[in-house]
Amino acid sequence: MSLTHILAVAIPCIISLVAALRLTRRRVYPLPLPPGSRPLPFLGNALQLDTERPWLTYTAWGKTYGKIIHSRVLGIDFIIINSEAIARELLDRRSAIYSDRPVIRTNELSGLAFNTLLLPYGETLRRHRKIFHQVLRAEASVSYHEMYSRHANELVINLLTATSDLRESTQAYTASLIAAVTYGHTARENKDSFLARANELADIGKHIISPERAVIFTAFPFLEKLPMWCFRGAFALMGRSRELSRQLLNEPFNEVKAQVANGTASRSLVADFLSQADDNADEDTMKAVALVGYMGKGFFIRTEFIT
Repeated sequence: MSLTHILAVAIPCIISLVAALRLTRRRVYPLPLPPGSRPLPFLGNALQLDTERPWLTYTAWGKTYGKIIHSRVLGIDFIIINSEAIARELLDRRSAIYSDRPVIRTNELSGLAFNTLLLPYGETLRRHRKIFHQVLRAEASVSYHEMYSRHANELVINLLTATSDLRESTQAYTASLIAAVTYGHTARENKDSFLARANELADIGKHIISPERAVIFTAFPFLEKLPMWCFRGAFALMGRSRELSRQLLNEPFNEVKAQVANGTASRSLVADFLSQADDNADEDTMKAVALVGYMGKGFFIRTEFIT
């Protein structure tokens, strides 16, 4: 038997052995875990979980096992809170203990690590919060009332003349208003490139940024080294997500920066930040805060993984 044949047999066996050891190795906790559905060997609860709509599975389990349940997927433990009251008690009132964010590998692999909602506690999150406080404080919001009124009037007119689904008008209103407040960007209805790319990025994010999907990369870190063409389904979109993230972080911000420099900038959060900034201003953080502020209108957020 040649060396090539030996390697062809040995390498898959070694990978399978490493995977089996990893999946069967159980972390030791000082206290017992909450109750939950009985896991299968190796796979855990992976085959029982609806990865597209995991909240439905968690709700069903909650009726059997209680308001705090445990699940294991590919050797990774999950604690699921099935009660708003308990979630508020633990993640809000006791936030210093419980409200750190999990590491979701697809978040970083997709170029979405700038998402404030998923940043772990640390210096980066503190910088994000500082800028959010500066640009979204109540006194600053008052100065945008004229813009709010103008967009509200446009919404009323669009609703009165709409011949199709009214939701399209309300969604366009929300998107255009937030884009105007954030970047001073005037949306060009359905043909607007910025809004179209932002919606595309949000749609990709909804499919790949979840612990249930990301767990495969946590269980098998070597998968991160594979080229994008090896993946199928939602994971195949991670490369496109990185491209869109780079574009949306930089292009609208740099456009406002150029307008501020030549004195043509409209009133916006980014323009206000740049006009008050000194040479040491943290522009990368402001880029992230601005995009999260826009995308935060409902696309980036899935509350079941804020743990």
